[in-house]
Amino acid sequence: MPGFASNKRNPRKINNRNLSESKALEAAMRAHRLGDIKNAESLYKLAIARGCNHPAVFSNLGVIYKNTRRSEEAISCFDKSLNIDPLFSDAYANQGSLLKELGRLDQALVPTLKAIELKPDNVAAHMNLSGILKEQGKFDQAIAAISKVIELEPDNSYAHANLGIILKEQGQLDQSLAATFKAIELNLENVAAYMNLGCIFQGQGKLDQALQANLKAIELMPENSYAHSNLGSILHQTGNLEQARETNLKAIELKPDNSYAHLNLGIIFHYYRQFDQALAATLMAVELKPEDADAQVHLGCIYNALGQLDRAHDAFQKAIQLGIPSEESITAVLGYYEKTNQLKLLAKAIGEIENVSNRLSIATTIFRARLQFRLRNYKSSLDTIRQVNSESARNSGRGTWLSYCSFRAFIEEKAGDYDAAYNAFCQAQNDDKYKHYDSNIEYRRLSLYQGLSQKLSSPDKNQFTENCKWVFLIGFPRSGTTLLDTILRSHPDIEVAEEKQSLESIEKIITTTMGKSIDCFHQLTPKEIFALRDNYLASMSQHCDITKKIVIDKLPLHTITIPLINLLFPSAKIIFAVRHPCDTVLSCFQQTFEPNNSMAALRTIKSASVFYDSVMSAWHTYNQHLHIDYCLYKYEDLIEDFQPTIQLVLDHLGLSWDQNIMRYQQTALDRGSIKTPSSSQVVQPIYRTSMNKWLHYKGHFSESMYLLNKWITHWGYESV
Repeated sequence: MPGFASNKRNPRKINNRNLSESKALEAAMRAHRLGDIKNAESLYKLAIARGCNHPAVFSNLGVIYKNTRRSEEAISCFDKSLNIDPLFSDAYANQGSLLKELGRLDQALVPTLKAIELKPDNVAAHMNLSGILKEQGKFDQAIAAISKVIELEPDNSYAHANLGIILKEQGQLDQSLAATFKAIELNLENVAAYMNLGCIFQGQGKLDQALQANLKAIELMPENSYAHSNLGSILHQTGNLEQARETNLKAIELKPDNSYAHLNLGIIFHYYRQFDQALAATLMAVELKPEDADAQVHLGCIYNALGQLDRAHDAFQKAIQLGIPSEESITAVLGYYEKTNQLKLLAKAIGEIENVSNRLSIATTIFRARLQFRLRNYKSSLDTIRQVNSESARNSGRGTWLSYCSFRAFIEEKAGDYDAAYNAFCQAQNDDKYKHYDSNIEYRRLSLYQGLSQKLSSPDKNQFTENCKWVFLIGFPRSGTTLLDTILRSHPDIEVAEEKQSLESIEKIITTTMGKSIDCFHQLTPKEIFALRDNYLASMSQHCDITKKIVIDKLPLHTITIPLINLLFPSAKIIFAVRHPCDTVLSCFQQTFEPNNSMAALRTIKSASVFYDSVMSAWHTYNQHLHIDYCLYKYEDLIEDFQPTIQLVLDHLGLSWDQNIMRYQQTALDRGSIKTPSSSQVVQPIYRTSMNKWLHYKGHFSESMYLLNKWITHWGYESV
């Protein structure tokens, strides 16, 4: 007997004392069918004790052991069943099902195929075969197996649900949706169908519908751990991170070996930049399900964030060998190799992924186009990206869709089709995650810091020691800070921390733990300032070598927090990066930043112009009220006159020229992971094509020039 649906009813009390062997078996099977598992187990054991030697009694008892996670006892029961009758198909099917649950897929295949050989109409065996083949990534064969079940039992709701699940894994969301709706039509209480429906809607970005489908699954089966972990994934995507965390913890409480819940927790911790907890949760997911390629992919992403690039590569290679099922995970792997400028490994990974999956992947096609673009095969790149069906890319997940839009935009731009490029850039900004962020919060924060700057008196620099080593590289996003960062870190006396959140953590401590509004930071006592400064240094020491002569904290929008920097480090030096305001704004609009409140202001040329004007106005205000030891670095000066421009910066830092600076491209390659959109640009020779690029899009600046003209003049650029 291959198992029973869990249709719990009030169990009838059975007097076991006078039951014969055959009556005990009959009663056990009845209790099993009714979901009275405890009574069924007792009755199966009673039948065995009274001499029952039927293969079904051991096979069915094995099913109970399997479903209650007593694997060794289950294996023993299935072996006994087959010793009694080596031709008992159900025992082979149940044995295969257990081995599949244990992740031993190759072993599971043998008894499952034997069950079908002995009994070609064994529905449970065909169902299990389909599941094994799906886990092995053999989707076409899995569909053939589940189609056989539907042929045998056309009204089998669970078979239609499983078909929908396999089609979803293949990325055939429309067909998956049809199969899933059919499953629900046949059985309005099919939990698996509602769960899959939620996953489909989630993949399509229809998060409200995904939420409703998954909540229905939980309503039908509140103790289903996987329904809770799926809900946690949806809540995470909607930005409800605390609810997502609690929901995944509930899933783990219900089923401690739910690898998906542990993986979801790892993803949440990763988002919060709590990398140690993210690593622990993800390693647990991998331990529970080593064959889960998606878990290996996320493990690689965490190692990348930790700067452990060799381990990241190993995890990604393991995922490729296992066969990466989702386009989103393929995008993550290929995106890693592209962003770390490992183009040979990118080409190799594309080929390996396609060979293992034995299917055409949207993500591999997108990244093949990107690779051709990086190798300057521009025509081939354009031909390749135009092969991708935009609707299929949209249905392949957020990351894949954004990569497609962004890559296509830059490829079209290179081909000179600026209208097509602009439209693609606009599409790339239609990211649903922005629904959970509000640029107005950043404007309020900016206003509070401007108010603070007017209240701050000049701090006593003698209170602080060794502050001159601390340097902040700021400006506005896409102003050439990553290029300067790479050049300066080539100097042996300079250490650069790239876009770390240490200063934001200090701000959060003051506003939450200490309960002070930003415009009241001037009320901090010297003792509190010293403690906060030590906290900042401890945080930075985790990211970089703070023993170097010069330590640079590089994050462009630290411009906003200059009053806090001035409070903590009154002797700190500032490098203020400037680029032509129109080119800066255009470049911001062209990037697919990870959404946050600041980046929400950069999604259109007009909104980016407004934000640029506000940030530069704040910088002007700060200079009126604070003593800021800064030098101005202009991106265009670096392009036109490299060495004198860098020498001015070095003079500001009190350093001499070093020949290693000329090897900055090798420095970029040696860095591996560069955590900004400039990762592919800083490894190239300095080029002039990025200057005045905004003129190709001049018509789209008509509503913004009144904001930008004053800064064009202010920074000494030619008036438009």
